[in-house]
Amino acid sequence: MTPYEWFKFVVMMPMFLFRCFLTILFMPFVFVVLRICLLGTTINEPIVGWRKAFIRPFLMYWAHVLLHIGFNIWPSLTGYENISKAYEWRATMVFNHVSYTDGIMLGAYFLPCGLAKATVADIPFFGSFTKACSFLFVERRGSSDEAKTVHASRARTTELIHRRAADPRFPLFAIAPEGTCKQEDVLLKFSSGAFVGGRPVVPVLLKYRSKYFHQAWGRVENSFWHFMRQQTQFINHADIEVLPPYMPSPEEREDPRLYAENVRRLMAKKLGAQLSPQGLKDQQLLKQHGICVDWTGRRLKMKGSSAAKDAGIVPKH
Repeated sequence: MTPYEWFKFVVMMPMFLFRCFLTILFMPFVFVVLRICLLGTTINEPIVGWRKAFIRPFLMYWAHVLLHIGFNIWPSLTGYENISKAYEWRATMVFNHVSYTDGIMLGAYFLPCGLAKATVADIPFFGSFTKACSFLFVERRGSSDEAKTVHASRARTTELIHRRAADPRFPLFAIAPEGTCKQEDVLLKFSSGAFVGGRPVVPVLLKYRSKYFHQAWGRVENSFWHFMRQQTQFINHADIEVLPPYMPSPEEREDPRLYAENVRRLMAKKLGAQLSPQGLKDQQLLKQHGICVDWTGRRLKMKGSSAAKDAGIVPKH
């Protein structure tokens, strides 16, 4: 937090409050329209007819409004011509997960479908949005989610994902193989779920351009403070680049981990990002031991005991 950052924080606060006011005005309208359009539909079934013709452009328009007015993010897009080839090949969209705004950017430009636990469908507004995007709702075994949503799919998640990705009645299926957000200029290990079965993928690269403030949503001490800093920037620039669909080799079809790693290396090269030896499990350990970056963004902080150091998660010195 330099003096310049404090200056922006104070000067942009009235504009942030004004954007909040506008967002609160239009969100109920979007919610009501979606609820009406979704009457008579069933989750995990394709949206067809007039509903499909209306909902997709309607949602993409309002996602743009939310992106620009609600979050003050103005992306540039390159490689959009590769999306038509991705639909032709029924390629799975894989993207690097940087921030909590990634999904809004993808929705504004592509409106893909994704994966959610069954109970998400019942969340006010957000549930209607995910249903309108044709999300795949799955039942999380052994949890309180079981049997709460009668139409939730109960087969193996990987099998369901590939069945949905190959079905031309649905939008492209989007997955963040890293499984979590992290520092922007690295790529965590990819899980192999999107690569099992040897289907083609279309890599989508997300990069937030900022000189002073880091948009990346990693292990931060105060999430609300990070959100407020993002909201009080003069403008937030981002780049979206769609690479050509990636058709796996015979060796990659036989080895999903090799396939995932080769796609990760390709994306890292294009992004200019480092390859991290860590993955989602390592990030979960950081959370478990209360390890995060302090509110200034300069220091590593541990809440609680020194168990993390003893476990070798962070250096002792």
